Amino acid sequence: MNRPVPTKAIAAILGLSAFAVAIVSGLGSDAEASVILLRALVSLGGCYLLGLFVGEAAAVAVREHLSQLGGSAADVAASAAPETKTEKNS
Repeated sequence: MNRPVPTKAIAAILGLSAFAVAIVSGLGSDAEASVILLRALVSLGGCYLLGLFVGEAAAVAVREHLSQLGGSAADVAASAAPETKTEKNS
C-alpha cells in the first residue's frame, strides 16, 4: 500500500519524538544503556504505528472535507491563495 507523504511524516515525527523522550527519561533514571535503547526502540516502533493510523485518519478527514467542498485539492488551494496586486488591478 502506497501511503501519502503526510501520513509517513506524521508517523516518523511521532516515532522519533517517542524515541527521544524514552532516551532522555532513561538517562534521567540512571538505567542501563541496553535497557534504555530497548525501551526507546519499542517506543519508536509503537508510536510509528500509532502515527500511521493518526496520519491516515487525518488524510481521510481532509479528503472527505474536500469532497464536500466539491473540488479537488488544487482547486481549493487556488481559491484560498491571496490575490496578487496584478490580479486586483485587472
